[in-house]
Amino acid sequence: MGHIITVVLMELKFGSINDEMWLSKAGEI
Repeated sequence: MGHIITVVLMELKFGSINDEMWLSKAGEI
């Protein structure tokens, strides 16, 4: 769960992450 939170926080921080890239990272969990 901690990793998921980190990914979300990174997305919010940078905001330039594409949905496809985010889904790719989420799929690695």
